[in-house]
Amino acid sequence: MYDTEPLPADHPLLELDSVVTTPHLAGATEEVVDRHSTMILDDIDAVLNGDEPANVANEATFENFELLEYRTHTIMTESTDDERTNRDARAAVCQYGQEMLDKGLTKATGGNVSSRTGPESFAISPSGVPYPEIDPADVPILDIEGTVIDNGKKPSNEDDMHRMVYAARDDVGGIVHTHSPYASTFASLNDPIRPSHYLIAFIGDKVPVAEYVTYGTEELGEKAVEALGEEYNACLLANHGVLAVGDTLSDALETAEMVEYCARIHYQARAIGEPDLLPDEEIAHLEEKFEGYGKNS
Repeated sequence: MYDTEPLPADHPLLELDSVVTTPHLAGATEEVVDRHSTMILDDIDAVLNGDEPANVANEATFENFELLEYRTHTIMTESTDDERTNRDARAAVCQYGQEMLDKGLTKATGGNVSSRTGPESFAISPSGVPYPEIDPADVPILDIEGTVIDNGKKPSNEDDMHRMVYAARDDVGGIVHTHSPYASTFASLNDPIRPSHYLIAFIGDKVPVAEYVTYGTEELGEKAVEALGEEYNACLLANHGVLAVGDTLSDALETAEMVEYCARIHYQARAIGEPDLLPDEEIAHLEEKFEGYGKNS
């Protein structure tokens, strides 16, 4: 490298047969940018893993490196985990809202779904948006008090019911509210779905009914929490629809399907005659068997 580039044509080096000249690689070439980017990323990765970077211009910068590394790595890791959890929950709301519609458990924009994102937060479907049109960015994140903590579109009108269930039930990771026809028929009759089919044990010894209250109110949330108690995974909302819960949003949707299936069987059985109901001890036995359902160990 010389102070003056390119070399003047009369430079003595250029007269030698053994000298090969090549073009100067400027700092903005693709090769140089790629090499510099790789060096920077390697050094960032080193810092986040507690190692000293390879390309340090000023050693004094890293006299307190250990403390700097701890703070940087911890903060960035926590932020990344939170963002990943929120992203997954938003995607789940989009996916299972669409599945709820596809399975015939609701119509148009009816019903709502949510997924817990932490001990005191959850993602919920936006209000009035057709399920096929919901994008993850549309899905708001709320805290357990109902305050939006990560913006999306306006939350579902039933956000109070969802947040109150999450507050009351630590075991719940997902909630589905449907307007499925057979179950909603029993809800309109204010009549619990009785154990005429063994799959009722996914819910409990029956599907209880929460007393009627106007939709979108805290009072409805209170009635739903009361009906679910600690022992039921679903309840009917009188003159309204179904509320189903599960360890995950996927589990909650499966529970909602079970409710609708059992409602249909019970409806058809009653149309023919008087259903033969399973006794409490058999329901308890089935609940024990279902605890290990779908698990390999």
